[in-house]
Amino acid sequence: MYQAIAKTYKKLNNSSKEKDYLEKYAKLNDSLEKVWDESINTSLDKMIQEKEKNDIEKKHSTIIYNVTVFVLLGVIVLVYWVYQKRITKKRKIIEEKELETESLMKKMSANDERLVFLAKKNDPLFFNEYQSAYPELIEKLFEINPKLSANELSFCAMIQLGFSSKEIAQYGFMQHRSVQTKKNRLRKKLNIPSDVDLYFFLQNLNSK
Repeated sequence: MYQAIAKTYKKLNNSSKEKDYLEKYAKLNDSLEKVWDESINTSLDKMIQEKEKNDIEKKHSTIIYNVTVFVLLGVIVLVYWVYQKRITKKRKIIEEKELETESLMKKMSANDERLVFLAKKNDPLFFNEYQSAYPELIEKLFEINPKLSANELSFCAMIQLGFSSKEIAQYGFMQHRSVQTKKNRLRKKLNIPSDVDLYFFLQNLNSK
């Protein structure tokens, strides 16, 4: 606008007015350029600040992510270590129990072999050695019926060792019918139902 007015005054040969409007034009132009520059600078500053803010947030996010991953890995490693330690401990306990059971079974097997040998010979030492080998079973039988005789306990011992009625009759020098009679009497004294096998009853009582 000022430039157009200045050109008009130039055509009118009014150099003074032309100069005034040219100066106004120059000032306005400078002012507009300054505003433009300030606007650009402000925009650039905002962009830079925004970028810096985003960079900081990104850096924080990266740090948080890395810390989270590290903590999770640490927890996983710790849980795995505790789990493995427990598994190892359980395995060790199981192995120790297996060795203990194996040792006990070998010992019991050796004892049972001798007891079977004595029973087959109808040796008087049979019941004494059986009582030493199975004191808890004898005690449990007495708890059920304190009036059991040594002969009845010896009879229980032969059943528990796996002797059949025929074998008990053979090695005890008695008739098969007598063995059945003794079994029936024993059932009554120990309160054993007729549908429960004597051998399994004694084995179960021994394992408790």
